[in-house]
Amino acid sequence: MSSSPPPSPPRIDRYANSYRFTRARIEAAIELTTLAADSVIVDAGPIPAAIAMTGALQLVAAVAEARAGRLWEARDRLSIVHPIAARSQQAGNVGHTMFSPLNVELHAIAIELQAGDAIEALRIADQLDLTECPSVERCFTFALDLARHSLR
Repeated sequence: MSSSPPPSPPRIDRYANSYRFTRARIEAAIELTTLAADSVIVDAGPIPAAIAMTGALQLVAAVAEARAGRLWEARDRLSIVHPIAARSQQAGNVGHTMFSPLNVELHAIAIELQAGDAIEALRIADQLDLTECPSVERCFTFALDLARHSLR
C-alpha cells in the first residue's frame, strides 16, 4: 500500500503559486532583456550609447539568470559583457545605468555571491578600484553584498 502525501494547506498552495509566478517572471525578464539587447544596435546603430545600453541590458539578464539558478549561463553572459564595457567607455552614463567595466565587475561579484562562491567574489573585489565608481548607491550595494555574504 502506498500512501499519497497529504494535501498542502491552502496557504502553502498560495506560496507555491507565488513561487511559480516569480519563476515565470524571472524567465520572462531574461527573455525580454536578451531580445532588447539584441535589438538596440540594430535599431540605433553601433554608436557608443547603443553599445552601452546593450551591455547594461545583458547585465540585467545575467543577474536574472543567476537568480534563476542558471549560474554558468550568467557567467557566460558576463564574459560577453566585458568587451562591450571596454568598447563603450566613452558613452558615459547612458540611461542612468552606470554601465562600465567597473559596474560589470560589481555585477560579477554579486553573481559569484549568489552562486555561493565567496572566494571568487573576494578575488574579484580585491582587484577593484572603487574610487572610480561614480555612484554612491553602487558602492553601497557592493559593500552590502559582501557584508550580507559574510553573515551567512
